[in-house]
Amino acid sequence: MPSLKVADLSIDYSKEVIPRIRSSRSLRVMDDALVLLRFNDERSYIDFWRTRLVPTTGPNTNSTALPSAPKGVYPEYICKTFEVTTDGIVDFKLEEEGKTTRDLIRIRSMRNVHFDREWHELKIGENFEVTLEK
Repeated sequence: MPSLKVADLSIDYSKEVIPRIRSSRSLRVMDDALVLLRFNDERSYIDFWRTRLVPTTGPNTNSTALPSAPKGVYPEYICKTFEVTTDGIVDFKLEEEGKTTRDLIRIRSMRNVHFDREWHELKIGENFEVTLEK
């Protein structure tokens, strides 16, 4: 049975996951990248994040990760620590007014590239395909 302790997970990650990621292009989407905090102390998790997860993304690895840290679930300082280790922060928001909803996205920060900070609407199609409204 896999361990949820980052000390054990770190060994498995180094042996199994990192070589796989480095040998192919990948996109990893994590709906809650901080969930392991439930089973580990904060310092151990942050060390695991910085030494194992962050180095496996970026141009040198042909890999992109889209981790998330849901607001209001974890302490603010943990989320801030998490944010400073990433290359960019993308915000999503749902606006509801009566029966009308709007799904919005913006880039809050991004290292080494020029970007637009405005909120943009996302349209979700019948087949769940997402497009950016211009």
